[in-house]
Amino acid sequence: MPAPPGKESISAPTVATDVTRQELPYRLRQQSLLGEFGRSALQTRDIAQILQRATELCAQGLETRFSKVLEYMLVRAGIGWGPGTVGQVSLGVDLESPAGYAFQTGQNVISNHLQEETRFRTPKLLLDHGIRRAINVLIARGGEGHLPFGVLEVDSPESGQFDVADADFLAGFAGLLGIAIERQHADADLQEALDHQAMLTREMSHRVKNSLASVVGLLRVQSRSAQSEDVRNALKDAASRITTIAQVHDHLWRSSKIGSSTSPTSRASFAGSCTR
Repeated sequence: MPAPPGKESISAPTVATDVTRQELPYRLRQQSLLGEFGRSALQTRDIAQILQRATELCAQGLETRFSKVLEYMLVRAGIGWGPGTVGQVSLGVDLESPAGYAFQTGQNVISNHLQEETRFRTPKLLLDHGIRRAINVLIARGGEGHLPFGVLEVDSPESGQFDVADADFLAGFAGLLGIAIERQHADADLQEALDHQAMLTREMSHRVKNSLASVVGLLRVQSRSAQSEDVRNALKDAASRITTIAQVHDHLWRSSKIGSSTSPTSRASFAGSCTR
């Protein structure tokens, strides 16, 4: 007796048949595609490219033409869909779509009979493309308290059966996508911190330069009004030394790497300018 829609059963192991013998190459190909995606995800920081590549390989792995990644419920990447879908179409949450149901429940969703489904409705996007079955897995983000990024979904207009092993295959992709997304957020946070540090460094340097310039100005005023030649010379010498300190400070803060930012020739030229 067939299982009701949305309640696909898993049969016990049986003696090898032609079907089970064909299963091994199918699963090996899936593992190969997952490995390929892992390598490609490490070679780029472009999250849009990573999402798009995931949809392409997932569609190949489940032998269908349709796949998509949804951020919350917005289609962020996809293959097989009509123009104007990616970046523009959003699916309903909760009972409005298989992806929404997966997002709300936090569970993998397999439906091999969308037309008979009672857990959720089939969205217009899937109806327009004649989709008959769908499989969805959650794309989680690392860290406590983080909401999921969205859902990875593969769809097919053909009759057939998605199974738990197929969901595990997609879950492998979803796990790698979660890591790539977290890496992007970490990179963005790091860049923000670096930009803030650079702003603080510029502000600090500006204030130090202004303070040193004020001291040099005061020393020069004092030297002009000094009665003693020795005092005038001492004040001029002090002003010259502070000017040199200001030059060294300016040179150092402009360098990206203190201690290795300039060549021996430029360092010699700078030293010469400070001694003149």
